[in-house]
Amino acid sequence: MSEPKSTVWQTGNITVQLVVGSDEIVHVVSILPHHTWTAEQDPLSSKQGTVPQFRIRLNGEGDPSQKSSKTLIGSYVSSRLKYQSHHKHSCGQSKTLDVIAYDEVSPISVTARLSVYPGIPVIRSTATICNESQEDIVVDQLSSLVVGALREKLISFWLDYTLSTLTNSWFREAQWRDESLPSVGLDDIGLSKLPDHHDVWPDKQGSWLETSPASWQSFTSVPVALCHDLAHPDNAFAALSEYHRRIRRPHKDNEELGLIFNDYMNCLMGDPTEEKVIALVDPAVKLGAQFFVIDCAWYADDSGWWDDVGVWEPSTKRFPKGLRSLLDRIRSKGSRPDCGSSRRWLVFAVWSRICCRRTLSSKRMARRIVEKGRYQPDYRHPEVIHRLKKVIDHLVLKYGVGYSKFDYNIEVVQGTDVNAFSPADGQLGHNRAYLEWVGKLYDRFPDPVIESCYSGGQRMDYALLAAVLGTSSVVGPLIDGDAMPVISLALKPAPPLLPGLTIRQKIAKLDLLGEFFLFSALICLLLALPWGNSSYRWGNWRIILLFIRFGICLVTWVVAEALTPKTANIQLRVIKNRSVEAAMWFMFCLLSITLMLIYYHPVWLQAIKNKSAVESSIDNLPLALSLVAGGPASWWGALGYYTPFTMASSCLLPVGAGLVSTFKVDSGSGMWIGYQIILGFGICLGMQHASVAVQVVLQPWDVPMGVSLVFFCQQLGGAIFVSVGQNVFDQKLIAGLTSVVDDLDPQTIVITGATNLRHIVPAVDLHEVLVQYNDTLRCVFIVRTIMSSLSALGSFALEWKAVKGKHGGEDEEEEA
Repeated sequence: MSEPKSTVWQTGNITVQLVVGSDEIVHVVSILPHHTWTAEQDPLSSKQGTVPQFRIRLNGEGDPSQKSSKTLIGSYVSSRLKYQSHHKHSCGQSKTLDVIAYDEVSPISVTARLSVYPGIPVIRSTATICNESQEDIVVDQLSSLVVGALREKLISFWLDYTLSTLTNSWFREAQWRDESLPSVGLDDIGLSKLPDHHDVWPDKQGSWLETSPASWQSFTSVPVALCHDLAHPDNAFAALSEYHRRIRRPHKDNEELGLIFNDYMNCLMGDPTEEKVIALVDPAVKLGAQFFVIDCAWYADDSGWWDDVGVWEPSTKRFPKGLRSLLDRIRSKGSRPDCGSSRRWLVFAVWSRICCRRTLSSKRMARRIVEKGRYQPDYRHPEVIHRLKKVIDHLVLKYGVGYSKFDYNIEVVQGTDVNAFSPADGQLGHNRAYLEWVGKLYDRFPDPVIESCYSGGQRMDYALLAAVLGTSSVVGPLIDGDAMPVISLALKPAPPLLPGLTIRQKIAKLDLLGEFFLFSALICLLLALPWGNSSYRWGNWRIILLFIRFGICLVTWVVAEALTPKTANIQLRVIKNRSVEAAMWFMFCLLSITLMLIYYHPVWLQAIKNKSAVESSIDNLPLALSLVAGGPASWWGALGYYTPFTMASSCLLPVGAGLVSTFKVDSGSGMWIGYQIILGFGICLGMQHASVAVQVVLQPWDVPMGVSLVFFCQQLGGAIFVSVGQNVFDQKLIAGLTSVVDDLDPQTIVITGATNLRHIVPAVDLHEVLVQYNDTLRCVFIVRTIMSSLSALGSFALEWKAVKGKHGGEDEEEEA
């Protein structure tokens, strides 16, 4: 017996360790992300549960060592397959490791191919068995990947791990279920696999549907993918998502996803007519639909369309002017049409005349398999391919169909034994033939989009989804005739559903260039305003340079947004909306007023009325109470309009702000409490309505951008005018104190602040200092009064829109 030897395959992001034992049997002992892998001196002895890499069963052979053959991990051949060699090489975009073993008794050779894509810690595996003899060999089982000892070094690991699987129902796909390992019969050694194939055999942990490629010289198993992560399941799902993106067939839909309107759900429900479709086209296009899908029944004269699939000729009863005329009309509106043709391309109805040929469909023991009144065509048959080629050519070339929906709506699990050694053999051949047909279809027509509908989780796999777009329709409940949105909350991600875009595509949509210039402009402005005339004079080169940079960055940002409309964070169509512009300006003014009030009114109380910080906060309670009281008074529900309240706000704001600017040193509590209430009530009347206006006038997909712009202007106005107020305060106070106090530095008074003012000013000068302090704050209050008056430019410019009206400016009420 030879000495054990170890091979470590490092790909940059994943490390695989294989060990050939003294019996020359190959074991995979470790598959880990590169940063978590550590070398072991004697991995076979330190790893519990290691199993041979190859799992094959030949006809007539069971399990020589395991307690039950149902485990599918033990076989006589597995113990005879001796290591021959391994080869590392590149295959396309992936790095590949081939491990070859040979059984002298059979004789057969088996090659395990492990592949890893750059930057993705997921391993893909297949196994290829070759008959090295001149006689037929019947193979009952061939595993694509067998890995043991993936767990941590725990004695009773089956008590510490959870098996999470997905279940599907017709309207609820990818629902997670957690089970303990003993509950599914795993208490020693188990398998984990994620097939990249669309066979619909029952797939449970540790089970396999037998396949018998007896007459084949070689056979390759379906690929499986595995990700092993010790940190968190989210890391594994993220890696599998990146892997699924990498194996997709290249198509422009991977970069640009179009908006699809389908007329079935909560709409025509399989009863399209020329009149109904025409009525839907304009609203769908206005919503931004780039694809208009006429779903099922376009080929049937009546409601019995389920039994009419297979012929796929347009109904002249539903479309008296012809389907071509209707699709041309859809196309003229700027949407790519789908005649719904593809919805039933993949199945034949029992009563369809196209299915009179018994040789076209799947069969078991010479009987055709019927599933929900339909036959499953066998894509290995050349007549099936020829028939579908004619149908698709007719629809694409004659009618100009640009979007196709492949919808099985049946799931045949019996397989087919026609020209096959077993039903599983026939089903695997059918599925591979189908994928080959889809690939050739894309080769002939690279532009059309193909959707694979998998209601009930049917064919929700990545052999199929790597080639076609997968969707599952979501239907919200109907309330008062309106379709309500469905909000789905998931505690765990569903790995069969490929989320979002790649990292590069997400970055490309972030508008990083625009954000860089916008943030740079704002930073320069917000640095220049507080520094001006406080840390540096206005004429200082630093302040001048900040303003210059602000102007340059702002202009550059506007140009960048205009040149990149697809990725721009701020779309010109939103800013150009009259109500959006008015709402932005109104909130800019309102928050500048609010923050100046919150900031400088306590300063007046502390300096002039000798209040402590806590006491000044308590004396600001009238402001808080008026803000609360103004909320119910400004509720638009009774009127249905928000504009009157914003107008009322702009009328009250100058009154309240003007009254506050009349404060004197000896002003009584009645004045400063009453004036606070007036100003606070004016603020509250207008606080919420700008965002409401934006939501009413914009289309739903533009609402987030519009609301964000309003909130941005709120914060910007407050930040700018707090700095403006501080500049006015510093300049006016220093200038005034210079003429009042001779033996005290005015800058010292400014730095000391309002609370400790009386500690540093002599009693003889205190009254004059307080008068100057009050006059200075009144100048700040006058700035606030100016902004209050200017807020009317926004509130009176808002369109008169009923809150209960339609979105996008289609209200029944006329604009003011």
